[in-house]
Amino acid sequence: EPISWSKMSLLLICSLGTSICCSHRWLICTLAVRFFQNSLNAELRIKSVGLFSVRGISIQFQPQHTLVGHWLSSSANSPKC
Repeated sequence: EPISWSKMSLLLICSLGTSICCSHRWLICTLAVRFFQNSLNAELRIKSVGLFSVRGISIQFQPQHTLVGHWLSSSANSPKC
């Protein structure tokens, strides 16, 4: 018996909905990883994303590198009054 158009369209809609759902989760995870890298200087790792869960999340903050300026003033270089 051939598959009816209604069954085929239902199957197509379900598979399309699943694909859209998975792509949205992928996009959200990608944006979260980029946010942690750019804004927080941290590495976010996600092992797996399920239908209703996210597993294996780890966050590692990178050490902050700050540049400290040293201002030297010498009395020999300054004019005397």
